Amino acid sequence: MANFIPSEVVQSTKDGVLPLPFQLKTNSSSHLLPMQWILTEHDIQLSSTVSLIAQSILSVVFVVAYQRARSTLLKRSASGSLQRGSLVHLAALVAMAFLALANVIMSILDSRSIAGYQGKLDTAYKTFDDQYFLFMSVRGVQFYLFMAQTMVANMLMIYTFYAKSECDDYPRAGSHAIGYAILGNIFGFCAFANSLWAFEFLFLSAGINVLTSVPLMWASLRNSDTAWGPRAAVRFLCSRKFFDAMIQSAALYRVASLSLLVTFHLDPNVLFYPNISILSPLMGIAFSLAAMSKYRSSSYSESDGAIHLQEDLLVAAEEALVEKEEAAEA
Repeated sequence: MANFIPSEVVQSTKDGVLPLPFQLKTNSSSHLLPMQWILTEHDIQLSSTVSLIAQSILSVVFVVAYQRARSTLLKRSASGSLQRGSLVHLAALVAMAFLALANVIMSILDSRSIAGYQGKLDTAYKTFDDQYFLFMSVRGVQFYLFMAQTMVANMLMIYTFYAKSECDDYPRAGSHAIGYAILGNIFGFCAFANSLWAFEFLFLSAGINVLTSVPLMWASLRNSDTAWGPRAAVRFLCSRKFFDAMIQSAALYRVASLSLLVTFHLDPNVLFYPNISILSPLMGIAFSLAAMSKYRSSSYSESDGAIHLQEDLLVAAEEALVEKEEAAEA
């Protein structure tokens, strides 16, 4: 006798997620339907719960990193050096913090019955047509919150490399980063008008993140004296300069954003939206660490410059004193 699985079971195919009224269950289930795997509503709820736990942990780390970055930026602003730049970075981090907090709230609602997904699982594209919260689904709101956070990061990148001239020695790297960020924001503004543009924006932003970090890493590491060979490569990858370049360009987050493409291809419901919820606080952590590293390194360089200036003044004073003594003896 054949057994039947109730209608909550979902078939995941390359075309999306399709609800099955009834699914025939036998010992040779692989010969029934051309499917990748069978997903139940329990899988959706489990993925939401696991992603919510991971998102909560990363959000706590983001709060700690934000507080440390905020104290660093306020010190730089109070000292009068790089005042406008530190305030712009602080405003961007505040915006990211609020958007990440709103994303956590959406994840909590998504894991509860108020989300409206119980007994009805939709595809990623249909998410924007459902109206459960603020005239769209909870995941639709979560999607646009992450997209707005990505646009804030792009605008911060545009300011950093255009107004502050971070790559004065290598302006081509800065111009490439600006071009990629502007292109991403153009797609972002179009995405708020059309949901299909929104998905294209996420795919484009994943590529933009990698294209932006490459010229930044190249510009910061161009002057490094690195020998050829496996041992030299290992020493270079473990060096302080390479670590600072990774942090200041937020390269780890930019590489992690490529998971958007993978999770959307595998399954939009179980993997894609939980991945967005995890990347939201991870973005804030990356840019908070980048701000701390950038302004701390600039403060160190300024202190070194002040020390060298004092040494030059002492040498000049000693030379003037010697000249006066020689003139008095003559």
